Amino acid sequence: MNLSEKVEHILAASLEHQGYAIVRVQVSGNVRKTVQIMIEKLDHTEITIEDCERVSRHASVLLDVEDPFPFAYVLEVSSPGLDRPLVKPKDFERFSGKDIKLHLTEILHHRKRFIAHLNHANDMGINVTVKEESAEEDLSFDVFYHQILSAKLHVDFGHSIGKKGKASGTSKG
Repeated sequence: MNLSEKVEHILAASLEHQGYAIVRVQVSGNVRKTVQIMIEKLDHTEITIEDCERVSRHASVLLDVEDPFPFAYVLEVSSPGLDRPLVKPKDFERFSGKDIKLHLTEILHHRKRFIAHLNHANDMGINVTVKEESAEEDLSFDVFYHQILSAKLHVDFGHSIGKKGKASGTSKG
């Protein structure tokens, strides 16, 4: 079990009892280690700063007692944000029907990175559809979870900004 899994194992049941689920735990940094815990509410309502503070205090106590780290660390607790990472099979199932950014561990259909529509998910993997500019039809295919390096919801802000009003960076005057 790696450190991220240990932290999740230590905290998951207690946080769930308080109404939170762990989205992801990441341990990063070389000299100054950071432990980032990304949380969401079980009822999927908005995470507030107060929620993050509450979970941070609670997690600090539990991690001090269990002491899974052989080093000093900084603890960060955050919400998943708009471009929420998809980590577990239940995340992919929950967000079926949404667009995602997908980064694979190996080349599939001549690429490793895709913006795709998440059609559905099961215990083995996901099925996505990718719009191919050069093809007549969209490309649909299956991806196993072990092939996914990272995945997150795709947020496209471009559709809300019309092309006519785009700023050019130069001024005529």
